[in-house]
Amino acid sequence: MTNLNYKFNFLKKFSKHIKDNNLSTYYLGDLKNINDTSNSDIDLYINFKKNNDILRLIKKFSVKYRYKIFNIIQHEINSFYIIFSKKVNGEYKFIAIDICNNYYHNHRSVINFQKIKYESKNNYLNTYVKLLPNYILFKYYFIKKILKSNFDIKSLIFLKNVIKKDKKLIKNYLINIIQIKNTRKLLNAILNLNVSFFKKNIFFLKKKFLNNEEIKINFKDIFKIINYYYVKIKNNPGLEISFLGVDGSGKSTIIKFLYDDFCLNNHGFNYSFRNIKLIHLSLFKLKNAKKKNLKPHNKKEYNFFLSFIKLIYFIIREIFEKFFLKYLKKKSYMILFDRFFIDIFIDPLRYRIKSNYILKIFKVFFGKIFLKNINFIIIADYNDIINRKKKLKKKTIIELISMYKEMKNFDKSMYLVNNKLNKINYPINLIKTKIIDHQNNKMMNLIK
Repeated sequence: MTNLNYKFNFLKKFSKHIKDNNLSTYYLGDLKNINDTSNSDIDLYINFKKNNDILRLIKKFSVKYRYKIFNIIQHEINSFYIIFSKKVNGEYKFIAIDICNNYYHNHRSVINFQKIKYESKNNYLNTYVKLLPNYILFKYYFIKKILKSNFDIKSLIFLKNVIKKDKKLIKNYLINIIQIKNTRKLLNAILNLNVSFFKKNIFFLKKKFLNNEEIKINFKDIFKIINYYYVKIKNNPGLEISFLGVDGSGKSTIIKFLYDDFCLNNHGFNYSFRNIKLIHLSLFKLKNAKKKNLKPHNKKEYNFFLSFIKLIYFIIREIFEKFFLKYLKKKSYMILFDRFFIDIFIDPLRYRIKSNYILKIFKVFFGKIFLKNINFIIIADYNDIINRKKKLKKKTIIELISMYKEMKNFDKSMYLVNNKLNKINYPINLIKTKIIDHQNNKMMNLIK
């Protein structure tokens, strides 16, 4: 796999793998999106029968070609959003495919691909990817845009080109649903690239197409729907990641890099999860992160009684938070924690909690319960920390660095990351590698 055309090369290997297992791959969408500069995922129809069958094939494919499966998100009863990752010339590349064997929306059958006899014999650029007949491609793409309320110039240009190739069949299809008068207006809007027409008429179009007799829930689909929700309840496609370390070790800078990488879609990183959430210490913290105490170690610690009460508060808060985080993970959130519950046992003075035997007992009983999926301990050189946080005492910094290092052996989910000043790429690449490996192991265990 070369640096150029890595998306096309991926599709070539993947489609061949599917063909070798006696299945066919059809591309759904605009072929222009299969290039290295496009952030679009790859929509595919594959004529598989059972969900487990296609997932097993994907697992075999990833092992054979050394791709990492970063995430699998089942968004319909027979549809999977799958993110692959691979390192190319020292840089991680992400490729997302959206596969189905029929097109469903809200568990209602929109297009039954399996009932359609494909007449197209041409493959795309000598690969094993077949193209749909133009009127079927129009039907799929057009309905998808209606249901997502997502019309723009780019999508209209694509629809316009498809119409030119098979106008008669497409026109007859539209007439059966919205009648001759409305069909004429709709075709003119597409041919003239009139985006405002679809913004004004999107509710009318949704109503017409969703009320179409073809779009319905079949009796057989009921069992598929039950299984879909069973899998939803069982699996968590989201991920919790925590960052611990002395003030000035570079946690916030690393978190910002990862957050921006996700939001700005650098290297396709935002393929990986549906959403992202950044949390300082807790969802239910006492103080807003923007108003956090800049000198936490300068305040006097509480007495034994108040320390005990505050510890109980933290535990109750974490219990409630655990349920909410589980909900976010089921919605495929990546959740980044700038410190979390375990930090209390490392640096109790920061929270004005008195270090005593009760704290040690609580650490034994509750420490691992509230760990996140992956926990990074950021360690920096003393001189780098003192340059960033001049107000911390030398003795305090040395003691804290030692205590954070000791936490590496607390659980196998904890990783020590050395962060050197002006060398941010090293910790970022190491953290990404750990995240990718964690996700790949989780997905491999998910597929049986």
